[in-house]
Amino acid sequence: FVPRTLYVLENGSITRVPVQDETTNWAFNRGRKPPKESSPWTEPVQIQPPAKSRFIFSFIGGTGQVGYDVTPLGQEELHGGGGRLQLHRRSGETGSLVGALTARDLQDDSARQGMTQTGKISNDLSIFLLEAGYRLKHDAVFSTYFRGGGGVVYPKITVNRLDIGFASENRYEFYVLSVSGGIDAIFCPSWLGSIGFYGGLEGQLLQSVARGGKKSYGQYVPIAYPEESREPSSLTSFTIDLMLGFVYQF
Repeated sequence: FVPRTLYVLENGSITRVPVQDETTNWAFNRGRKPPKESSPWTEPVQIQPPAKSRFIFSFIGGTGQVGYDVTPLGQEELHGGGGRLQLHRRSGETGSLVGALTARDLQDDSARQGMTQTGKISNDLSIFLLEAGYRLKHDAVFSTYFRGGGGVVYPKITVNRLDIGFASENRYEFYVLSVSGGIDAIFCPSWLGSIGFYGGLEGQLLQSVARGGKKSYGQYVPIAYPEESREPSSLTSFTIDLMLGFVYQF
């Protein structure tokens, strides 16, 4: 007989039970009165299996730019923030499938202050995306990832060309495809149980595939029609974002 091993008596013969984990054998032994000659058997350390899934909520903040087929309407040095909800689910040997829902904005300083200088334009974008992707290392603290998806962007474009008698303020609707990628960190210390912390750096490209409706907030009758008076029919946007948030694993 081998110590700390289970045996069973069947049909007059003693056979060894298939190998079981240490915790199962300890629990079986504890439920019976040990013989006097036995030695103490301390409880084995139980190792929790890695979490298969996690929810992540993160705040987003970053900088970017937007361009249109009407070139003067585009802008660089836009800033903004928002939030993102993600679901990670273990897939394959090492990676995880990713689903993400994002809502954010992107503005220039004029849009934030609610005042566009004469001769200038300003952009204020509201962005809503649904994406799916893959994180290369599910259990690693640091990992690269990528996502793809689509959604809708509502840019509010304000044109102030009162120097030539023209001004307009219109909100458009663009349906977009998205490509995202970056590196993130998921840190879940044991003393917090299922709760952890999240951070990451990401680049994201949006490209419109169709334009929807338009809402006008006002327009002055111009003396002349500048190029900025044309309506855009396509949109391209690129952002670099920093993400910070919380993780719940299960």
